Amino acid sequence: MSYHGDRLAVLDTSGANLSYSKIFTISSHIASMLSVECGKVAIAPRNTVKSVTSILGIWLSGSTAAIVDPLVFAEDFEMIAEESKFSTILVEETDYNSLCSLAEKLHIKCITIDSLYKDVLEKHTPYEGYWRPRSWADAVIYYYGGIVGRTTEVIHTHSSVLASGVTTALHYSLESRSLLVTPPLSHIFGLQLGVVAPLTACSKSILYSRYGPLDVLELLDILAKFKPNILIGVPLLYLKLLELKFTGYPGLEFSITGGAAISPEAIRSWRNATGTEIVQAYGMTEAAPISGTRPEDNLEGSIGKPVVGVEVRILNSDGRMSVEGMGELVVRGPVVMKGYRDPEDTRKVFLSGGWMRTGDIIEVKGGYMYFRGIRKRMIKYKGYPIFPADIEYVLRKHPFVAKVEVYGESLGELGEAPIARVWLKRGFSIAPDELRDWANKRMAPYKRLRRVEVVGEVE
Repeated sequence: MSYHGDRLAVLDTSGANLSYSKIFTISSHIASMLSVECGKVAIAPRNTVKSVTSILGIWLSGSTAAIVDPLVFAEDFEMIAEESKFSTILVEETDYNSLCSLAEKLHIKCITIDSLYKDVLEKHTPYEGYWRPRSWADAVIYYYGGIVGRTTEVIHTHSSVLASGVTTALHYSLESRSLLVTPPLSHIFGLQLGVVAPLTACSKSILYSRYGPLDVLELLDILAKFKPNILIGVPLLYLKLLELKFTGYPGLEFSITGGAAISPEAIRSWRNATGTEIVQAYGMTEAAPISGTRPEDNLEGSIGKPVVGVEVRILNSDGRMSVEGMGELVVRGPVVMKGYRDPEDTRKVFLSGGWMRTGDIIEVKGGYMYFRGIRKRMIKYKGYPIFPADIEYVLRKHPFVAKVEVYGESLGELGEAPIARVWLKRGFSIAPDELRDWANKRMAPYKRLRRVEVVGEVE
């Protein structure tokens, strides 16, 4: 990064910006302040320049960045902390009260990203004692994934993170372009596709710095001000912009969506309104990206061809693999994760030859891929993956609950909302709405139950 000198690398919509040389200088000094050798440092990043430098600083300190959602609730945080056993977490000032109180209860040291950034902002040369990342070393841990059907550590090495950036940059020809990144950096879509990929292509990432729900009117002002060449967002973002009669602007080349499927009708409406294409990226926390359409494809309903270096096959019911057809997709390539924390979970998803099962039903025709369904237990809401097992885990903590089943109910373009069917312990009684509210207070907003149905009692 330092070779690009004064070229702008990352900026955020709150007003901060850094050149390629400056971002490396600051990150290297943050590394010296962390001074953690080959351990785990949790970070709850926001879409800010400060958070980007802190993630890079963790890597340059020789540590693994455990990515925590800033909106995480107590039960989820405790589960993550117990599994990963990190001793330090970095948070932005705006999240200090909520996250640091959770950390202190678990004897986890809490450091503000703002203080690290401020202390090294005036440094003019890199700190030379930084750790030189090794390709095989663990780089990042995510908690959104889980082909195994529950939240767990998804571990990526420096090699797979960099490969993700390079393949994305090549697939979408990102070189020297500007990208507006709306997905959160706490999600692989935001961090690896929205930051790592542009940095590998000498491009400019513009981070939409939001601390609450998406404000589409504000986003319109940001688009008018920065005029990025590429817009990155989940399908709902484009639907909201279309509702406001967005017509694009000179310089907008195309937009990338991911996290969930976008309807052909929405793509056509966007094309008619802006004269540009929305391209669909496909991947998962365990491997991203796997494939994607490009502006020249103009295929309705496809998730594109595999990105460079990624191989795909269809796993047939008899256990054999084929190049085309329909069945569970298996993949291998440099973007695939190292594995899960639990070796047994890792063994469940990897086949011989390095092939990873995705849990998704895909049809391949003429080299193009089409999403047809899922086998894994997962609900998608506004692009967020929700694992029913995680919600069931929370509900089973209620003293009246004996058994729980969580499933998804369609919300159209928004995806699905989680619904719970509950069996109470014999002799206990609670109103469904009261149980729903009890559970929702203990979960992040996107996981919250739409409805609870009390089915009956069991011993």
